[in-house]
Amino acid sequence: MERHVRSLRRAVEVAGELAELTRALEDREGARGALIGAVAASYHGYVRGTEDVDLAVAVNPSTLSVLAARLRGPKTTAVFSAPDAQDSLGGVLRIVEEDTDPLELVNYVQPFRAIPPVGVDAIAEAIEIGDGLRVVTLAHLVALKLYAGGLKSEADVSELLRHNPDADRQGIRAVCARYDLATYFDAIARRSG
Repeated sequence: MERHVRSLRRAVEVAGELAELTRALEDREGARGALIGAVAASYHGYVRGTEDVDLAVAVNPSTLSVLAARLRGPKTTAVFSAPDAQDSLGGVLRIVEEDTDPLELVNYVQPFRAIPPVGVDAIAEAIEIGDGLRVVTLAHLVALKLYAGGLKSEADVSELLRHNPDADRQGIRAVCARYDLATYFDAIARRSG
């Protein structure tokens, strides 16, 4: 548990460093991140195992490359996987430090092709949960999972719906509809009961 708490604190620190770096490189506000993935699912009532902490960001991919170089050190590995024209994301920065879970910055700015603004919107509408942490809303988490696709993401959406029986399904569907994911949501929602 203590390792997980240290990991969340480090996510806040890295998000702050990213915001500072983004302002310096791009003179742009709003480079804040928001928790996604299993940690966000836990916040929304569905607890499952995970081996890392995922933080959604929306920045120029070159910023993540610079951040990776800045973070590398004797006890820190930082590897940036740059996007290409085939990617549905704008790259991923994986940071591994001693005594913390790996942190992945998942970027939703893709410079080579247009992608739905699902990640950008999820960050903008994220909920402040304290200590500088923000988490995506349930509706955006579902949309992000559907955008990612695959059996694991579908299972996560089913479990999120099952663990949130009083959630506004029409509201979730409306968010999914913004990204042409409403039909996909409907199919999973039907199977989930």
